[in-house]
Amino acid sequence: MHIASKVKVRNEHNQRQRLFLLGCSRSGTSLIQHRLANHSLIYSLPETDFFGRLMGNAMWRWVATHGWVRRRSATRALEKLGTVAGGTPQHIGTDRHFVATKECVAAFIETLEQATSTTEKRIWLEKTPKHYRYIEQIEKYIPSSSFIHVVRDGKAVVASIQSRARKFSDEFGHQSNPRYAVKLWNRAVQVALKRVGMQTDIAVFYEEFATEPKQALQNLCHWIGVEYEPAMLSVNEKTSGIRTSNEQWKDGVTRDIKIAPSQFTELFSKREQRRISKALDYHSYEKLRRAVCAAEKT
Repeated sequence: MHIASKVKVRNEHNQRQRLFLLGCSRSGTSLIQHRLANHSLIYSLPETDFFGRLMGNAMWRWVATHGWVRRRSATRALEKLGTVAGGTPQHIGTDRHFVATKECVAAFIETLEQATSTTEKRIWLEKTPKHYRYIEQIEKYIPSSSFIHVVRDGKAVVASIQSRARKFSDEFGHQSNPRYAVKLWNRAVQVALKRVGMQTDIAVFYEEFATEPKQALQNLCHWIGVEYEPAMLSVNEKTSGIRTSNEQWKDGVTRDIKIAPSQFTELFSKREQRRISKALDYHSYEKLRRAVCAAEKT
């Protein structure tokens, strides 16, 4: 059973200090984040949504790539970062409408580096699922970054997003149309497929992580360049702060590891099931699985 795409680290002491955990929402990113954060050398924090807040949609991503972001977007991104990192938000000292992207990202790096050093750990792990949209920009401004793509079966993801939208309509009511989830999943899978096999990227399948968590964590530790620690499998109160008190939809991440059952057939009619199944890009998903399998054999 193929757990993750493994690449050879350049040497056993070449540790990746800046890790981004990403993928489609409801794919198991929080579960994997909590287990990695149990490692004695890895620091993590609640979702920052830093690059989403900083850069926004495709047009503003393009502008950010070429060096500039809106000042009000930078302020929002840095305020949220300061809140989740437990420190004083950094401010961009200017009255200009636009500020340099590299200045904002430098503040992001400094905040995470300081938080990591405070805990006496050596590696930081940032988990915001939708940051897969900003890999190009992250790579440009944080060249030493590495990316962990978490992938889950599309029908299970669409059902989970639908269920969350119904239960927490105030926060996620705008995601109630299944087409939203389909588009999100397709794009995340396509990004992972494009990057799998790169030394900076690894793909982890949720179902196989939940089935064989020890093996999956050993593979991830090997890729990162750290020793696997048995404590990573445990439920650790020290990492419970990664989930904020108002994120009730993440309650399951602090329990024992097991596959969450899909609600696909319960939430959708047969007609809806057929339409959703047809719209999901399973062609790319299967290509990704084959690419992961091939990477494991190299």
